[in-house]
Amino acid sequence: MKKRILLLTLLLSVLLALGACGKNSDNIVVNGTQDTSLQETEAVTTAYQKFDFDSVAESPAEDFETRIIGSGDAQMITIAAYLGDDTIVKIPSKIDGITVSMLNNEIFRNSNVTYVYIPDSVSTLGTSTFLECHNLKQVRLPENITYIPMDTFLDCESLEYVNIPDGVTGFGDGSFYGCKSLKQIDFPSELEEIGYHAFLYSMIETVDLSKSLKIEYIGDSAFGECPSLKSVIFPTVFNVKDLHNIFSECTNLRTFSVADNDNGIAVVDNVLYNGTKLLFGAPANPIKNITVKEGTTEINKFAFHYSNIESVKIPDSCKEIDQKAFKECRNLKNVDFGNGIETISHSSFEGCDSLETVVLPASLNYLGDGTFYSCDSLKRVTINSPFLTSDSVEMASVFKFSYDVVVNFSGKDYAYDQLNEMDAVIYNS
Repeated sequence: MKKRILLLTLLLSVLLALGACGKNSDNIVVNGTQDTSLQETEAVTTAYQKFDFDSVAESPAEDFETRIIGSGDAQMITIAAYLGDDTIVKIPSKIDGITVSMLNNEIFRNSNVTYVYIPDSVSTLGTSTFLECHNLKQVRLPENITYIPMDTFLDCESLEYVNIPDGVTGFGDGSFYGCKSLKQIDFPSELEEIGYHAFLYSMIETVDLSKSLKIEYIGDSAFGECPSLKSVIFPTVFNVKDLHNIFSECTNLRTFSVADNDNGIAVVDNVLYNGTKLLFGAPANPIKNITVKEGTTEINKFAFHYSNIESVKIPDSCKEIDQKAFKECRNLKNVDFGNGIETISHSSFEGCDSLETVVLPASLNYLGDGTFYSCDSLKRVTINSPFLTSDSVEMASVFKFSYDVVVNFSGKDYAYDQLNEMDAVIYNS
């Protein structure tokens, strides 16, 4: 009987402990701080243990191939290669009394390192420093670096944390490409550029550029195909001039936000504007029916590329739809072009499979190549403009592979195989 009572007591204790764990399961600790916000919203980061480099001795000098540059008191050491077998590496700040100031290209390429400490004496990293280090989890970067070069962490699929010093001005092309365990990154106040494919295929969940008031360049697909990316916060000053599809195929990117300001940057219905230019909308915008802000004069290239929007209403103030602005918006069914559009550039509505009927305004004078390329459901297009300028392309190119389309111009219908007949009458010679 005593044994039964003891067993029942133990079982009850286990159940009570499990119940207590369940009650506190929402109190997630991230880097030592309780994150109560996760009780109300989706978790945006996964807890990880920050590695304690203070508890690790410096790696021996023989683990490195080194080169001495300069002479006399100006001598410095460049590390040319890592020769050791240890997976935890703490680079010394001095070797044989000479300061270590630079890491050459590819010094850890395809190695088995897991945790790497780079001292503050280092001011320059070479390209591809950790290229294809598949087991790399954390890196401590020196406070003196100002640039993270091309392909620094390319295909480091286990990388979960790297500190970004405040003085960093740029992320090079492909610098964090394929970092499939990287969920968060700090974007510093001195940041000026984010390179081509910099975070392509990473698991970053939020892009917070609110401190990055100096940013002037974001490369093509810088955050492309980041399936975990859900929100972007833009700075109050945003002077990026030439934006190329930077959030391409981010299928869960739902929200844009920006602080109130007097610099023309605004977000309306998760669509970003800079003055009178519509820059781009969130690809997974929960708002499916978009009304473009009054006063907008231009819709930027790639503005809604791969977006899930279903309709768009364009104000009379808008004069131009730039290239590929609505390319492959598979759910787009209705477009109200307003009465001011003059230019629709190439491939603007390419692959819009749900688009059935289009009415183009009398203000229109230019249609680009492939504007309605491969719109499988497109049945009827009415062109109300009296003519198009002579630099427009042939109608057969505008509607290429939209086999079921009938185009009406000046009261006459032209089937797909008759589109070439339109050219002589629609263009002002």
